Amino acid sequence: LNDDVSQLENISRRYAWLRRILRNYSDDHAAVFPEHWRVGEALSRRFSETTRDQLGEIMATRGNISVEHLMSALSDTLAFEAQCNKKFAIVVKPTDESSQTVYVYEDGGEEAVTFTGAISCAFEPYMSIFIRGEHVKFDEMIRKFQREPLSIDNDPSLSVLASSTDLLYQFRESLRQCASLSTGQPMVDLSQVFSQCLCSYARDVLVHKLPRITSSSTTALDDLKNISLIVNTADYCASVVGQLEQKVVEKVGGEYKGKVSFTACREALLTSINTSIRALVAGVEAMCEPAFAALTQVPWQSLQMVGDQSGYVLLISSAMEASTETIRRSMSGSRYFRSYCDKFAARFSE
Repeated sequence: LNDDVSQLENISRRYAWLRRILRNYSDDHAAVFPEHWRVGEALSRRFSETTRDQLGEIMATRGNISVEHLMSALSDTLAFEAQCNKKFAIVVKPTDESSQTVYVYEDGGEEAVTFTGAISCAFEPYMSIFIRGEHVKFDEMIRKFQREPLSIDNDPSLSVLASSTDLLYQFRESLRQCASLSTGQPMVDLSQVFSQCLCSYARDVLVHKLPRITSSSTTALDDLKNISLIVNTADYCASVVGQLEQKVVEKVGGEYKGKVSFTACREALLTSINTSIRALVAGVEAMCEPAFAALTQVPWQSLQMVGDQSGYVLLISSAMEASTETIRRSMSGSRYFRSYCDKFAARFSE
């Protein structure tokens, strides 16, 4: 266990060694033994048992296992198990009578024991290293998005912030990788990481980047457009969360399906949408402030006649028309535009 070949990062050399042994057996010794003894398979099973035990001991005694070495070794192991199943013609028996998977030999239908999990089960207790590594990666992405100005995150070809598509793409890649390694508790843990990171994204990126519009703002319409973009992004993330949750539930083992929940991040995204709509209302209200100030300057007590239209009315009308049209064009759906209109009307009539 102390030489270089036995180490986790050199596990591929173990599998290459067995392949040479099996080729040697096939070329020089297979004819000596009856075929039904399945000597090659027996050698592979004995090798798998020994490798599984030694890997367990290596990982238990090794102080610091890197994510890169762990995932590389696990990937090589899964590939080796699949090759063994193929080499010895072990397949899943088609059946509708039971949900339990049954393996048989392809040539005669006799029941067989799959190589799937024969060695890779040793990695299961250490998948938390992979999960922690993914969590760190996502946290670093979110901190980077938070530092970047909104102008960098705004892709003119998209109706959402580019950071959201980048983050969700990494989620899908992480889920695909995890599904190829484990469909048990590690996948549930990974789904919880997704939910926590989306909560952070909603709070630390979307809400954090909301512009604050004042009566003296010179970029008010651009700010309204950016706030609308944040609404679109939160809505997009919320819709993708449903798809992501469905994929996790489809892939995770039956006993773990009830543990998958993205409720917390849905609520966080909805909160960011409501906060953004309130920011829109406050922004348009701020744009109308000069008109309200003009209104207070009118000498109502000495006014002798009424004109066709007061100046402050024109200011309010212009501000509301420009802002409403900007928001309507910038929002990707009518649902939250109606919500904005309702909230602004309620606020304006107070």
